[in-house]
Amino acid sequence: MSFIDPKKLGTKRPNLFWEMALPDVACRDARPKGVDLFAGAGGFSLGARLAGIDIVAAVEKDKHACTTYEWNLIHSGVANTRLFSEDILKLDPGKFMSEAGLKPGECQVLLGGPPCQGFSAHRLNGSGIDDPRNKLLLRYFEYVRALRPAFFIVENVPGMLWPRHKAYVEEFRRLAI
Repeated sequence: MSFIDPKKLGTKRPNLFWEMALPDVACRDARPKGVDLFAGAGGFSLGARLAGIDIVAAVEKDKHACTTYEWNLIHSGVANTRLFSEDILKLDPGKFMSEAGLKPGECQVLLGGPPCQGFSAHRLNGSGIDDPRNKLLLRYFEYVRALRPAFFIVENVPGMLWPRHKAYVEEFRRLAI
């Protein structure tokens, strides 16, 4: 990734993160496209939008969070996002891409914060290893593989790097490559 040298800009300063992170996209008229998985009420989406990224699609299972997302971002006019109110484990990445109108490589930024309870420091000894929510992290990386974004941001907790979760870390590294 290359960054813009501020000394070479003179009076022209980039006002958006994506102008620095994706300079080849910044020279086009269109803003980079993004997808938000495990979107919740839309915090990641809002931050991305404020950084100049158009979140074209978002996935969230919780109906109440979807309602909040819709009111905060879609109905308010902040974003023109296709919101999928579905269980991501049941939503095939290919079907998602087709319905969202995305082809591999067209999504420049993939965001997501899969549930972290299974990896949390609040889990003692071996608990959390078999927490069913842990597989949601792996599902995120199945979407990385399908969408082929320029970059992705996944938010979780430091506990996921503990030795007892080594199998998950190895699997998501495999899926991310």
